[in-house]
Amino acid sequence: MNVPHSIGLRLILLAISLSALACAPSKPALESGPDAEITHDGLVRVDRARRFDRVWLRPGADLSGYQKLVLVNAGVHYRRPGKEPRELALPNERQLEFMRNGLRDAFSDEIAKRQGWEIVESPGPDALVLRGALIDLYVTQDRELGGRDRYYTTSAGEATLVIELFDSESGEILLRIADRQAATKDTSSWRNDEITNRAAAKRLFRLWARRLADGLDYAREVTPLTLPPSTDDSED
Repeated sequence: MNVPHSIGLRLILLAISLSALACAPSKPALESGPDAEITHDGLVRVDRARRFDRVWLRPGADLSGYQKLVLVNAGVHYRRPGKEPRELALPNERQLEFMRNGLRDAFSDEIAKRQGWEIVESPGPDALVLRGALIDLYVTQDRELGGRDRYYTTSAGEATLVIELFDSESGEILLRIADRQAATKDTSSWRNDEITNRAAAKRLFRLWARRLADGLDYAREVTPLTLPPSTDDSED
């Protein structure tokens, strides 16, 4: 039996639409059930979180009404290297200061480009405190320029970025993000010295800043997220 052209076209369009829906990313949801990951301060792990390794959110927290950010630097906390591997180094104060300032500057520059966000100094009803830190940092050993020996590396080091968002007036924590990355470059390896290692770190800071700004916009769209109703029907 021949299918009329108009019906056949509708079936094709329907199939395309269903296929697109099947491929579309699912909306994030809070973990639930006995295995749900809940932090000590009441945040719940988010399933299908985008952009970062781990995200925890306070159930019912609504970020859509916030338009301002108060940036707070929570510092850089490093891993004390052992004797092996030898390429790991204890960061010096110059490196720590560079990372503290570089991360904050990257966040400020990226957020300033976005519509709907403003960096402020004081709390308010539409302001979030954004506290950022680098933890479990380790760096590779910088080599002095001008020496005869040349050392190459594939990473300037690794760190975990931790971002926490608080309501600026109540101080209630609403969101926590954790993401571990290595500071790499487009090339497979490069000369291991302070200049090239700083360039790799700046590249990582810009990556984190873009993901953070995108994530803030996305969080305003999808929150609040709530826990599903309890399925425990047992009577007291």
